Amino acid sequence: LYFNYSDSLNPYAAQSSGNKALMSLLFDSLVEVDNDFSATNVLASKIDVSGKKVVIDLGSYKFSDGSYVTGADVVYSIEQCKKAKQGAYVNQLENVSSYSASSNTIYLTLKREDKNVCNLLDFPIIKKGTVNKTNSDGKNIAPVGTGRYVLHDNLGEFSLRANAHYFGGKPENEIQLKNIPDYDALEYLIRSNTIDAYYNDFD
Repeated sequence: LYFNYSDSLNPYAAQSSGNKALMSLLFDSLVEVDNDFSATNVLASKIDVSGKKVVIDLGSYKFSDGSYVTGADVVYSIEQCKKAKQGAYVNQLENVSSYSASSNTIYLTLKREDKNVCNLLDFPIIKKGTVNKTNSDGKNIAPVGTGRYVLHDNLGEFSLRANAHYFGGKPENEIQLKNIPDYDALEYLIRSNTIDAYYNDFD
């Protein structure tokens, strides 16, 4: 698969279509929304909505580094989501006026009631304090997530390797990543079978 090394792998800052497409492999969310716009719990074990109050209980899940996901990590992710300037998650939590956490429970207060608020809880959960992680070159790398894969850098050769702590079973394949800085190079590499797949919402 292709990605852009000069772009961010932070789900709240990524701009290139290749990097955005990798987000679902690196990160999970509280819920997953299906094609019928029904929310199914992923990292959340229970969500109660009462008027403008939303209470979310987390399940027992681990990040790729082996640490458990806590309410503080969800609050941190909410903060990143609300700070996003552009991208897929801009304004997603605009209706959330306040949020807090106690252990594995998250409390949201909405500005106005929303019976479909659970559908907006599909933003990526990242480990607290890992947004600005850097490698030996000082380049920002992917924050720590709970997804099926973990970004691996072997002297500039990038790949996605199986997350040993993934709760859905260990993926079997390693995915090689190719750094493609522009569309012309991408088109050539697709035609030469160097890249296996390219996805764009707008094509």
